[in-house]
Amino acid sequence: MPLNFTEESKPNSNSLGGNCFYNVGTISKATDTTNTPENKFEKDIAIQLEISIDGLEYPKTVTVAGDWKRDALGVITGWGGAFKVQKLLQACGVEGQTEDRENKQAGIKADSISSLIGKECAHLSFKKMDGKYKVWDQFFSVETTPQVIKNAFIKDQIRITAGGYNTNKPWKWDNGEQANPSPVATMNGAAAEGIPDFLR
Repeated sequence: MPLNFTEESKPNSNSLGGNCFYNVGTISKATDTTNTPENKFEKDIAIQLEISIDGLEYPKTVTVAGDWKRDALGVITGWGGAFKVQKLLQACGVEGQTEDRENKQAGIKADSISSLIGKECAHLSFKKMDGKYKVWDQFFSVETTPQVIKNAFIKDQIRITAGGYNTNKPWKWDNGEQANPSPVATMNGAAAEGIPDFLR
C-alpha cells in the first residue's frame, strides 16, 4: 500500500521507493563548525549546510563531517573519512583549498566554504524508523542520476548495518559484481537481503 504524506511532511522530491526521495537544492548557508559544539562527534572537519528546496518553507540543515587520513605519526596523508567533504566540494565545483591549523590539524579555507553558497547539488532524503525525514550527508552533482544516488545510499546503509564503514572506494558484492553504480538491490524483497528494514 503506498504511503500517504501531507504537504507539510512530504519532501519536495521525487520518490525513489523504499522510503528514499531524490532532491535538488541550493546551498543557502555554509558554516565551518569544526571547532564548535555543533561538531558533537569532534571530527577533523565539519561543515554545516542549509539547503533551500523549492516548495519547502524552511531549508534543510545537515552537517558534512569526517576525519583526515593519517600515517603512524599523525601526519595527514589524504581525505580519509573526510571524503564526504571532498564529495560535497566536487559536487558543487568548488576547489577544496586547505590551511594548516594547530595540533597537526588542517581545515578547509573560509573562501572555499563560502563558495558553496548559491551552488546547486543533488542529494537524497530518507524516512527513518521514527517517521522523521533525514538528509543523507553525501552530495552529488546535479548531473548525477537519481538511481546512482540511491544505489550509493543503499550500499552505505548495508555497510553501516553490517558494522562496516563509509568509503568512496569502489565496492563489490561477494560474487564480484559491481555494487555501484549498477543497481545493488530491489525494494520489493527480491535480492533485498541485507537491506535495513526502514528501506524496505
